[in-house]
Amino acid sequence: MRLWLEFFKCVFNLRKACSRTSTFVWMVFALIGFSTNPDKAGVTSLVRASFMKSRFYPSFLHFFNSSVLKVHQLTTCWISLALKLFRPVLFEGHLVLLLDGLKVPKEGKKMPAVKKLRQPSANNSKAPFIFGHSFQALGLLVHASSNSVQSIPLAARIHEGIILSSLHKKNLYQKAHLLLSSLFSRIPQPLLIVADAYYATESFLSLLLNEDNHLLTRVKHNAVAFKEAHRSCRRKRGRPKLYGEKVVFRDLWEKENLFKEATMSFYGGPPVTFRYCFMDLLWKPAQRKVRFILVEHPYKGRIILMTTMLSMDPFSAIRLYAARFKIEVAFKTAIHTVGAFAYRFWTKLWKPNKGRRGDQFLHKKGKMYREKSMAKIDAYHRFIQLGFIGQGLLLHLAINFGNLVWASFPTWLRTMRTNSAPSEWVVAETLKSLLPQFLLGKAENPALKKFLAGKIDLDKPPGISLSA
Repeated sequence: MRLWLEFFKCVFNLRKACSRTSTFVWMVFALIGFSTNPDKAGVTSLVRASFMKSRFYPSFLHFFNSSVLKVHQLTTCWISLALKLFRPVLFEGHLVLLLDGLKVPKEGKKMPAVKKLRQPSANNSKAPFIFGHSFQALGLLVHASSNSVQSIPLAARIHEGIILSSLHKKNLYQKAHLLLSSLFSRIPQPLLIVADAYYATESFLSLLLNEDNHLLTRVKHNAVAFKEAHRSCRRKRGRPKLYGEKVVFRDLWEKENLFKEATMSFYGGPPVTFRYCFMDLLWKPAQRKVRFILVEHPYKGRIILMTTMLSMDPFSAIRLYAARFKIEVAFKTAIHTVGAFAYRFWTKLWKPNKGRRGDQFLHKKGKMYREKSMAKIDAYHRFIQLGFIGQGLLLHLAINFGNLVWASFPTWLRTMRTNSAPSEWVVAETLKSLLPQFLLGKAENPALKKFLAGKIDLDKPPGISLSA
């Protein structure tokens, strides 16, 4: 029962996010459901996974739709707990965060913020347009072992679909920065944001650099930069020239004298020999000197990285940007294993735009319409945040209690690598098999079983009688 005891030990650290004991009890059931989720049917699957009595389903549904659990307070508590449970990746004293966007398909016509979204991709299996919710999400890069890293999901917010006021219309870069500053304002460590090429813009860079944070990202192949202007001894009228000779990056690939060869392992694979070069140049979007790293991989092609941290060496930049893929893995797990985006809440008052195109201006609607719509958005965020916490607890058990998870794993896998950390699915299956034993056994914390017993169906698990 050590796994479940450790699970509840971590959950009790989130108690201060709940103003009442009953709120905390419902939160515990939600986290149990996300951590042992057998299917992805929203609140219904959480009821099944946590062995809850079916008559409590309306109350459980009300828990997600009520404002008794504040999403922002829950998120800050989870970030504080994650920094204690894991070993964050630090680079020169900067906390490494992963930032990316995510588009989740949703067909509900009565679901606020659902709109037509374009998803550009080179993958033919992805539709060019979908109806759904557009998120921006944060992940914490942590050490999983001596040679591997993981992304711990921290938060995700819907940043498209509704506009509260025409006077305060923020773009996605401003909303991403607002999410960062609101969650990490009390953390003294500066941040190093690792993001894709979408965030390599002047508006996002200016917001980050004003707070002494830094960005590592990819830039387009047609990007240009400038050398410093030559300072002439002869004084001329007007402002001194800032930008000197233009550097076109797509013209540099054929200059063999600029590149060096190195050998390094990418994505945990075998060592590969690649070409690289780096240079510090003035970049107009940043309005300062930044470092560019040009990398030519023998199989994956060419890429241009940019970082505002001039002290970052090329190999560290390549490793950190390669680790950005971990947030994509975390998204896949959140969707298919945990079910963090399987919410199905809707409101009868919502009237979608014609064709569900574009954002809806809520300030043009009535007061009740605005309140109901924003309450439903909070319900989405509450559901996702609890799913992220459940996924983070699974990762905590996988990284810090991996041997115990493998020793208790109830079934069989064709590729069982017991010498490495198990996946979230393996931990979830182990917890699911041990939950009846935990409820039947003599737990070290009898008060824990006492407040769970009132809402648990003791005969619900097939083939197991918990009343024995």
